[in-house]
Order: sequence, then C-alpha cells, then structure tokens
Amino acid sequence: MTDLNRAIATIDELKSLGIKSAIDDFGTGNSSLIYLKKLPIDILKIDPYFIHNVANDLQKSAITNALIQMAHNLNLKIVAQGVKSQAELDYVRQKGCYAMQGSLFGNALSSVELEKTLLVSKNLA
Repeated sequence: MTDLNRAIATIDELKSLGIKSAIDDFGTGNSSLIYLKKLPIDILKIDPYFIHNVANDLQKSAITNALIQMAHNLNLKIVAQGVKSQAELDYVRQKGCYAMQGSLFGNALSSVELEKTLLVSKNLA
C-alpha cells in the first residue's frame, strides 16, 4: 500500500475482469478508514480479534457493530473472521453480518486436503 494510486489501478483492472477485492483483517495493522474511501473494494473482513468473545465484551461489541453498520452504509459485503462459537455466530448474525469464516465451520485445510475433500464430496475420488 505504499503506492495507493497503483493499488487503485490494479484493483480496478481486476474488477474489470470480474474479480472482487477485499480488505482482510480490517481494524488492525495497516488497515485504515482512508482505504474504505479510496479503494474500490467489495468486501470488508473484520479481524478475528474483534469477533473473539464479542457477545461478552462491550468494547469489541461497539467496534464490531460500527464496522458492520459502516460496511452496510458503504454497500460492502462484510465477513466476520474467526468465528469459533455459537455465541459469536449468533451475535454477528443479529447485527446483520451474514458471511462468516472460522473454526466453528471447519478448520483450515491445505490445498491437498481441500482437493481431496472436494473430490470425495463429489464422489470423484
């Protein structure tokens, strides 16, 4: 992100090919609100830090609610990363986030494991 104009041009080129873009782990590290204004992104992925125990942490709850509402207002798809419990799932659903990822749904797979899983599920193995 050292050259924001180049990043915008690259994302626009990818969009022209039908590829959607996301800001991953939003809310931590180098993520910035300016990226939401300037970058032509489609998806905002909330960092797992904010999702962990969100139903019981008032500060995380306030930040997560704001991120979900902001994404809706900007017409972005919002993804809650790191959902590990039913309480976290219920919480983000109640707040209007309907895309999630995390160990509640399954553990991360290597490319080999994913290929095997897909082949078995399609009865191709």
